[in-house]
Amino acid sequence: MHWSFTDANQTVTVNLAENSSTGKVWGTVQVGILTYPVNGYWEASNGGGIAARKESTLHLGGFVDLAGGAANFVALSGHISGLAPNMTGIDLKVHVASGGTASLSQDSAELTTIVTADPPPETDPPSGGTPGTAWQFSSLDGKAMMDVLVGSAGVINGNLTIDGDTYVGRGWMRGVAFDLLGTHEASPGADDLLGAVGIVSGPWQQPNQVQISGSAASISNKQNNAFEHTLLPMYRQDADLLNTAYAESYVVIQIPHGDGQLQGWIGPTGADGKVAPFGSADYRTAGTAMTADQLADIVKPDPEHPGINDIRVPAFQSADGIRPVMVQFIGEAGHFPQPPLEEAHPQIDALYYDDAAGALVLQFSDQPAGAKTSVINFNSGRKKNHNSVIIEPR
Repeated sequence: MHWSFTDANQTVTVNLAENSSTGKVWGTVQVGILTYPVNGYWEASNGGGIAARKESTLHLGGFVDLAGGAANFVALSGHISGLAPNMTGIDLKVHVASGGTASLSQDSAELTTIVTADPPPETDPPSGGTPGTAWQFSSLDGKAMMDVLVGSAGVINGNLTIDGDTYVGRGWMRGVAFDLLGTHEASPGADDLLGAVGIVSGPWQQPNQVQISGSAASISNKQNNAFEHTLLPMYRQDADLLNTAYAESYVVIQIPHGDGQLQGWIGPTGADGKVAPFGSADYRTAGTAMTADQLADIVKPDPEHPGINDIRVPAFQSADGIRPVMVQFIGEAGHFPQPPLEEAHPQIDALYYDDAAGALVLQFSDQPAGAKTSVINFNSGRKKNHNSVIIEPR
């Protein structure tokens, strides 16, 4: 079938073709002045063992390249009305991620006006090789969670959970923007369909924040629930990643909980007085324990934020301009909600839970005389677990 529809104001126009035997959909979506090549899927009008369905779900996604390696992404989900082949219109929500301005938009559109257009030639969605870098993010309230693998070429595979429903998804990333299409089996052979776009802050390998906008169209009714969430990094319980992080770091600082003792270790120091990375996950053996004088100068009240302590990384010399520092906060894993922090921090490269130390670990990107972090607030969950802190290099 060939579907060409626009809305009353001609703000959204689609020109689509499909294969009813596979559910595959392809074509273009015009939003404003940009026309996006798109691919996606729809539940045929008699799919899922339900004969003569009058409302069928669909989702679509695609992107347009911009100058400088950026891209704008579009994703939509909604319902197409009518009995095949006589479709009467599409009711949908449209989500756009602008890679140029690092912004999101979300709109609704009822496409009921038929437009004249040639059927689009069949296309396939882009493929980007094997994904391998893990992203694990959650909203503070836990209503949205993202657990995906991202490849260096841009392909995304994994799950997006919204309000308890998990959508198995695949998408594409270019620059700071991405899209993700997902399916959730509502009943055997019938899926709810999700379309979402997002904007990433920080390096793509370890973003410090993901903003996402999307909607999920129900196969059982005309609901097309939209959502917008800010997602923050979850801590990882991955021994291999944690060991690598310790080995590449220069300092470990252990912050006690309650009446415990502050401790710290500095990496091996050469004859020239320069500190090298630990080179091993066994930082206690590879490095040197800090002296009482060094420890005494680490935790100090912040002069600009009453009631908040600075964690002051000891001054040291090294051959590198960026020297990762691991800051451990003692507490059982269940003591720290997911995500463990209430806001994004560009200088926090990664978060881990160290079972051996019994601590949440923040890897801080230390630079000599660099900027200190903004106030780091721990996610309180059901109660306040840790006082807020600021990490400061010297």
